[in-house]
Amino acid sequence: MNRDVYIVVPKVTEVSEVYEALVAAGARVALVVCEEGRLIGVCTQGDIIRLKSRIGHSSVVTMMNVNFIYATNSESRESLVRRVVEGNLTVLPVLNPDGTLLEVVTPWKLLEQSL
Repeated sequence: MNRDVYIVVPKVTEVSEVYEALVAAGARVALVVCEEGRLIGVCTQGDIIRLKSRIGHSSVVTMMNVNFIYATNSESRESLVRRVVEGNLTVLPVLNPDGTLLEVVTPWKLLEQSL
């Protein structure tokens, strides 16, 4: 069973395409990356549903959250677990020093790793 609750989309993707991709994947969060692969924003399915009528065919950058929570590749696994649990996070992107996505920590991945 696929438990990924996120997808990764380029910043030029239209909001309607992001929504369709989220639904098709059964995901709730879109991680938005620039041409260089750096994570630049996060957009949830709920964000799109609330704002879709006002956004139209705009790029996802018009509605993504640029103040997202992330971890760095130097953080310990214990720190990642604590941040996911205490923050009640669905996803916690882990970034390399250059801002590129290294991995995405989810509660389900943490549970699988502990079994």
